[in-house]
Amino acid sequence: MALYKIRHAVREDARRQHRSLAMYCALFCWHHDKQAVFVSKDLFLQFIGLERLKDVRFEMIKEDVNPYFSFVFQRTSKNSNANLIVLSRIPEDELMTSKEKAIHFKPSVFELANKYRPNSELFSLGEETSENSSEIIEKVFPYISSIENPYEFAISNTLSLLVGGLIDPKLALATEKPIQ
Repeated sequence: MALYKIRHAVREDARRQHRSLAMYCALFCWHHDKQAVFVSKDLFLQFIGLERLKDVRFEMIKEDVNPYFSFVFQRTSKNSNANLIVLSRIPEDELMTSKEKAIHFKPSVFELANKYRPNSELFSLGEETSENSSEIIEKVFPYISSIENPYEFAISNTLSLLVGGLIDPKLALATEKPIQ
C-alpha cells in the first residue's frame, strides 16, 4: 500500500510538471497566434529532470498535455543531433503545410523546424534580472515548485507573475528575435 502511494505521488508530480510546461507553451502560442511549439528535447529533458525519455514517459506526457495540445510527437533531424518535441493543436500534416503556425524554442534545431513552417519565431527562457527581484521572489515564493530546476523555476515564476498581474503578458511571452 505504501509503494502505491509513493508511485501515485511521483506520477502526480510528473503530471503537474508536464502541465506547467504545456500551459506556458499554450500561453506562448496564444500570444503569438501560433498553433504549435517546437521544444528542444534536451531542454525538455532538463526541465523534467531526466537524462532520457522512455516511451512510457512520453505517453504520460501526451496524456498530460492533451488539454492544451492534442497532438504531441517527436522529430529528429537527419543532418544533426537536433531532436524536437512538437506540441501542436493541429495535426502534423496540417502543421507542415501551413504558414506562420509554429513557435520555435531553440536556434540549434532550425533545419528540423523549418520542415514544419516557413515563418516562425525564436523563443528562449531568458534570465532577466529586475531591480526589485527580492520583492518579486517574496511574492512568488509560495508558488515556486522547484528552485533546483532553473527551467521549471523560470516557467513557474512567469506563470505566477502573470496570474498575479505583476508582469505584462507581452513582456513575459515575447520572443528574442524573429527567425530570418
